[in-house]
Amino acid sequence: MTKKILIAVSAAVIVTLLAGVWISAEAAAKNPEIFKRFRKPAGAFGQVTSSNTGQLVITKRSGEEVTFLVNESTTFRDRAGNELTSGDLQPGSWVIVLSPRGEQNSLEARLVVVLPDDFDPENVVGARGVIADIDQDASQITLKTRLGEELVINFGPETIFKGQAPDISSLQEGMWARIFSQKLEAGGLMADAVRSTDPVRTMVGEIVEINNDSQTLTILTRRGRDEVTVTLDASTRFRSRDESISNFGDLEQGMSALVITKTEPGREVNRAVLVAAARPEDLPQVDKQVFGELISIEGSALTVKARDGQQYVFVVDENTKFRSRNGKLSDLEDLTEGMILFVAGKEAGNESFQALVVAQLLLPRP
Repeated sequence: MTKKILIAVSAAVIVTLLAGVWISAEAAAKNPEIFKRFRKPAGAFGQVTSSNTGQLVITKRSGEEVTFLVNESTTFRDRAGNELTSGDLQPGSWVIVLSPRGEQNSLEARLVVVLPDDFDPENVVGARGVIADIDQDASQITLKTRLGEELVINFGPETIFKGQAPDISSLQEGMWARIFSQKLEAGGLMADAVRSTDPVRTMVGEIVEINNDSQTLTILTRRGRDEVTVTLDASTRFRSRDESISNFGDLEQGMSALVITKTEPGREVNRAVLVAAARPEDLPQVDKQVFGELISIEGSALTVKARDGQQYVFVVDENTKFRSRNGKLSDLEDLTEGMILFVAGKEAGNESFQALVVAQLLLPRP
């Protein structure tokens, strides 16, 4: 019974967060630094379309054009690590661009790797995900992608590092990484460029212990099988539905919480970047949450096919909140069949649910 209640409460926490009650656009405007702390690295691979003062435009193999801001922080190199300048870029040149997210989702080029004239794009593999394993002796890592695929990637003297880790010895399991590699003739992959960020973890559960002396919280995660202790400090941000939680002293044992943490190199502790918390009785009712593909739209009714093959109907009304990572999903008209959505709601009768939140967490299928 405890596990069932905890899972239901956790779903409500997720819905509340996605609905923007805690972390809203207004909150982001007041504290834009919050989200910089746990953004994942971005990047692109393609051909130079144009290179002008302050701007680089490339065309990806899919045909999509991507524009990057170029400034004094942008580094240009070839595959051997030799420094170049923006003047070395020519229309049609193949390049790898690594970039962190900038303000208002703009892309700022931090590293531009110019590939040789005889470069074959069919030999390039771009992937991003979590570093699942590191073999220092073999100079290789295992990267687990967002689709669950595990890629073994080799590192050599020409591999270029950007971001948190300056070399392979500084990489940690759990780090997010964006890696562009080339296929080897003998099989396998060799990394050309790597951008990494500190390990980030999001957990949802119940606060079961508070230690005022050490400024730590212990969270019983929503699966009810894992207790995790996190450390809070002056940089930790707090969010609550009614803004009643603004510091460590406002937290209470028994509260439901969503905690985003980072593990910094050389430290074993999980440092909380953000804590969103509420008393269980203050959370909205959630009867069904589904992650899956939008297969049909009929009027205000959405049919979503879950990963287990089951289909669920959610009815959208004026109370439904729409959310997406790029801010382009704001109402029913922005939805298209094939989108991958997270939808949550409460029972509405006739085997349907009233949609509380509709969130696009992944890009549509190509």
